[in-house]
Amino acid sequence: MSLRRSYGAIALCLFSLSSYANEADIVIEIDSRSPTPVNEASPFSKVITREDIAQSGYQSLSEILAGSGLLHVSGASSGYNAGGSPDLRGFGERAAQNTLILLNGRPLNNATLEGPDLSTIPLNTISRVEILNASAGVLYGNGAVGGVVNIISDQTTKREHIESKFEAGSFGTAEFSSTISRSLQAGRHLYLAASAGTTDGYRDYTENSKSYGAMSYSLPFLDGNASFGLDQSRTDGYLSGVVADSALTANRRAFRSSSVQKKRSIRQTIWTKLEKMLETGDTLQVDAGRRLSGQEGRYLTGASINQLLRVNSLSPKVLGQTSLLSKSTDYVVGIDLSQSQYLTGTSNVRTQEISSLFGRAKLTVAEQLDTTLGARVTHDTNKLLNGATVDNEILAVELGLEKIVDDQTFSLRLDQSFRIATLDEQVTYPAPAFTATDTPIAPQKGNSVELGWKSSATQTTIYYLENNDEIYYDPASFTNTTVDKTRRYGASYGTDLNVTSSIKVSMSGSYTYAKYDDAAYDGSHVPSTSSYLGSLKFKKTISNQWSVGVLSRFQSAQYSINDWSNIYGKRNAHSVTNLNVSHTGKFFSSKLTIGNLFGKEYDSYHLRSGANLFRTPAEPRSLVFEISASL
Repeated sequence: MSLRRSYGAIALCLFSLSSYANEADIVIEIDSRSPTPVNEASPFSKVITREDIAQSGYQSLSEILAGSGLLHVSGASSGYNAGGSPDLRGFGERAAQNTLILLNGRPLNNATLEGPDLSTIPLNTISRVEILNASAGVLYGNGAVGGVVNIISDQTTKREHIESKFEAGSFGTAEFSSTISRSLQAGRHLYLAASAGTTDGYRDYTENSKSYGAMSYSLPFLDGNASFGLDQSRTDGYLSGVVADSALTANRRAFRSSSVQKKRSIRQTIWTKLEKMLETGDTLQVDAGRRLSGQEGRYLTGASINQLLRVNSLSPKVLGQTSLLSKSTDYVVGIDLSQSQYLTGTSNVRTQEISSLFGRAKLTVAEQLDTTLGARVTHDTNKLLNGATVDNEILAVELGLEKIVDDQTFSLRLDQSFRIATLDEQVTYPAPAFTATDTPIAPQKGNSVELGWKSSATQTTIYYLENNDEIYYDPASFTNTTVDKTRRYGASYGTDLNVTSSIKVSMSGSYTYAKYDDAAYDGSHVPSTSSYLGSLKFKKTISNQWSVGVLSRFQSAQYSINDWSNIYGKRNAHSVTNLNVSHTGKFFSSKLTIGNLFGKEYDSYHLRSGANLFRTPAEPRSLVFEISASL
């Protein structure tokens, strides 16, 4: 495809009228599923604020998460660079099943191998992103093996603003969005959002258009508060897929006909939430939602794509304070229910139903010393492709200690985690007939030890995670199966420095060791995992109006997907730097962002098919320009 006036779009502009909350007042829930001031949260949690997102210069949520320095984003085989799955603690191709992704506290993970599509969430609608860099089987249940990412949108934060945005840049990219969030009479609140965008894409067959709309409304109800909302995202266009290494070496925009898809993806969600103070002083919260995800289209070769997934969820919980063993205790107890219905083409409807009862208590056992006790009991029922029904029972427990000394917090956690095999993983096509066969897979179970420390500006964690019956795809047998034992251990570090009154620097990084300790691949590293990740953010305030920001991220080399024997060597180590220059005036503001400043060539996805290497190239240097007017 031709480059459609890559830099000529600079004249397009952004108009905004907005106000931002004081970040020091941020209250998060990812740490304990109950409101916690961010400065009182554990060393395992990290918050990416609205200001962080704006200053990064990144154009997708996947890039924002990769820039945290805590996780790798496992690229999408479809070739869509804004896609991919966040990977905490090195699960590679199965990242989407081992890192739990939440949107306003509701899971986006699927009962299929399809990962959450983060590209459908516009950046300007995100209030903050909370990351729990720890296993959390008791708090969150299925899939919270490597950790949890909770995306908090303006639908729930009630940030007063009216904002319209128009931006454009390289590869024929342009996007318009508008949001309004206003308090009404009698304690009511209304939120409306809409956006539409288009791009030619860097490669051939990557052009697409997308749209998004959302609304929410809240009002006082039964001495509490009730809110409801809905949102829809839609993407239409091409996905170029992977390309043979030799073809990309000759032309980085090349495509492979058998991989190209023309597809429409739609996600619709309707939800409601009730919060009420009980007579005991405790708080009752009830969250219910229904999500529909549909994909339809076909490959250039003619094969059709037709998938539909419906997910219903209900999560009532009670949180508050009580006395346990004569000790002051904060607690949360609740039920998590979900039902997934999955249809592909004209096949039978497959279902997965998961029900959990959980409880967690934090006791103050001595001055500035707390202990945490928790447990979750889970039952799941799977109806597979050919009608087989499989039931599983799972128990997870948690024990923790936390000591506060002056402005420092020391934490120790022992946690059990688990993940239930997806409906896609529980069907195989064995040779020679290659007929679909129901193949039940037992739940994967993990045990972890977590150590953490944080001060006012620095935090660090160390962990050890051992999984039994870890679920993975074995390319040698073309089946999804389990390996008896895997081991992971690692560490993370982050700090914020005020070098001078006008210069701020933030650094973060992580180390991950992920290996199989059993079966055919004993001693092999998990493919598509980087041992080292890092990020460096620099901001220079030149004046009250001008500032310059630089953000660099690094990931070390990896073995390609399917290279379980580690025989082809590691590849794709790279660092990427973004530069942005911002001007803020009384009425007009502007920002220029140069992505991939040094034009690094690297891959967002790479896999082996036998000895052959297939790749998806990442975008080269790009430019986005914004002009804003505040009224």
